[in-house]
Amino acid sequence: AVYVSELLGLRPIVSGRGKVVEQSPLPGRVINKNQTVYLRLN
Repeated sequence: AVYVSELLGLRPIVSGRGKVVEQSPLPGRVINKNQTVYLRLN
C-alpha cells in the first residue's frame, strides 16, 4: 500500500505492520497529488 501510494504521488503516513485495516481519506474519495494519506496496519 505504501509503495502504490508513493507511485501515485501521495505522502503516506503509516502506523503498524501487516495489512491495511483503516485509512484516511476513506476509499472512493477524490484525492490530490502530494496529499497526505494515513494508513493503519494490523
